[in-house]
Amino acid sequence: LMAPFFFVFFGMCLGDAGYGLIMIGLFAWFLKKYRKMPRSFSEFFKLFVLSGVATVIVGTLTGSWFGDMVDAFAIFSFLRPLKNLPVILNPMDDPMVFLALSLALGVFQLLFGLGVAFYDALRRKDYMGAYADVGGWLVFLIGLLVWGMGLAGYMSVAWEAFGKTVAIFGAIVLLATQGREKTGFISKAISGVLSLYDATSYLGDVLSYSRLLALGLATSAVGVIINMLAGLAGDIPFVGWILALLLIIGGHVFSVAVNVLGAFVHSLRLQYVEFFSKFYSGGGRVFSPLSYNTSYVSIKREPVE
Repeated sequence: LMAPFFFVFFGMCLGDAGYGLIMIGLFAWFLKKYRKMPRSFSEFFKLFVLSGVATVIVGTLTGSWFGDMVDAFAIFSFLRPLKNLPVILNPMDDPMVFLALSLALGVFQLLFGLGVAFYDALRRKDYMGAYADVGGWLVFLIGLLVWGMGLAGYMSVAWEAFGKTVAIFGAIVLLATQGREKTGFISKAISGVLSLYDATSYLGDVLSYSRLLALGLATSAVGVIINMLAGLAGDIPFVGWILALLLIIGGHVFSVAVNVLGAFVHSLRLQYVEFFSKFYSGGGRVFSPLSYNTSYVSIKREPVE
């Protein structure tokens, strides 16, 4: 459930095909060099190899190879037609389109998470939880989504009316069922009304996926700046090419290290915080690290003067 989303999000956050190739080469070398490493390390490195593959795919589709290196330096001009051939979107030129794509993926993942919760409730024969709790939110949120797209002009008036009807029906289901554990009509009604406030948390979760745009733009911008500085340094007489080479190598190595870490952390965060919270609930016993175990010890408290 988690892996496809993680790889797509990682690729969007890093978004540079050149950096993806470095990841694949580096971590594949680790796997080959240290074959007897513990399984946990091996699985971890395999994760980064696959993340590198996702990054190469996204970078190829967005035309990012070590930033704009192919366009910035004349020596690579023969590669420009090949680089531009598979490009479908450039986040630097069309950031709003990339933002819309990021938010759409967020909506899809959150609805998918609710679908998992719905299936799990049915599997446990918790039919009230499935249809009233999860099902009510699914109907309400999908209705709001269709209604909002209709109001924004992306759907016809008929779809707008349909979305409004579905959203109202979902709201009625939530109002009627979310306070069922309370005693008294007033308590039930208040709990039902307050439950609709959780819609704001879903909005916050969706907006959290805008980090895909932010990190993708950051990686591209850093790469472009490194290439720009290298180009300026290259104009210095005699030592310019040495400085340019050092800037390119050192700058992109630093960029890979920082942006891979950021892509990993933020992609993982979207899984654990936004996605898992829709269907996963923790269990076990309460953790109490600071407590006395007096089975064999007698503790005598002395008065403090």
